[in-house]
Amino acid sequence: MKKILTLLLITVILHSCRTTNELSTVVMVPRSTQVSKVLDDFTREESKFMDLKNCFVYFRTNKLGDEIRIGAVEKEITLMFLKETNDKLVGTFEKDGIDFLIFGKKANKYFYPRNTRMNTTYSKYNQIITKSKRESEVDIVFSIEPIVWIYKNERDSIKFVEKGRLILID
Repeated sequence: MKKILTLLLITVILHSCRTTNELSTVVMVPRSTQVSKVLDDFTREESKFMDLKNCFVYFRTNKLGDEIRIGAVEKEITLMFLKETNDKLVGTFEKDGIDFLIFGKKANKYFYPRNTRMNTTYSKYNQIITKSKRESEVDIVFSIEPIVWIYKNERDSIKFVEKGRLILID
């Protein structure tokens, strides 16, 4: 009887984890004030040209974790943009009404997960776009590539390198 109850409990937990993963994302928190400052600089400058509250801001690290790319893509097209990538979403966070998506295996150098999962704006968009993609296989053509800011992390100091119409995600 004890084994059956244990098995039942494990099955319920696994099912709830699967359901939670489909509907929510890991909420992340910047590890340092330096990371927060980089994000603040980006949002302050880019908000002069676009309404970042209607965008997802991408924070992506390379495989070594020594390069950071930050860019913003409108929410309406962002999931189509993500469809073309091999990058895996690590987590999300929201700051001042702006939604951030965190990518890269080394993102944990810059963010740590809060012990919560939430239905974020990204989760809601993911569900809507996934459903609409099943109903209609229409692709969106990108007329403008996002402005991407590139930083290097050298000896735990994040330094700005360049910005322009560069590759944001792989």
